[in-house]
Amino acid sequence: MGYELRAYIGDVVKHPTNIDGVERFWMNVVAEIDLCKLGTDSAIGGVASKYMGKVSKEEEGIPVYIFESDGNTRTIKDRYDDELVAIPFDEVFQAAKKDYESSDYRRTRIFYDMLVAFELHYKQKLHVVFFGH
Repeated sequence: MGYELRAYIGDVVKHPTNIDGVERFWMNVVAEIDLCKLGTDSAIGGVASKYMGKVSKEEEGIPVYIFESDGNTRTIKDRYDDELVAIPFDEVFQAAKKDYESSDYRRTRIFYDMLVAFELHYKQKLHVVFFGH
């Protein structure tokens, strides 16, 4: 992956809204982290590449929208025009764990620590959205 990634962690609210002919779900973001530039050789980068922009089939990710930091701007695509998709937390967690064990890149390690905290303390089903910027 040749661009920088931000990861959003949150709940996917199951009340779809039709936006541009696609049923999209609001993702209630509870945390975010800027992962900067990860390569596709990283497990996290591999998962992001697998899902980013693919909303045509349910198994390819859940189509979502988020609100930007102003609280009003609804976003359905990242800065590279890839549609936002929610990825199951467990898949991202396993990739982050793999990177944590094989790399000492500080952002990867912080991301994994965040995911561990959410896995231990957050009882709702979470998803992750990767946002290219």
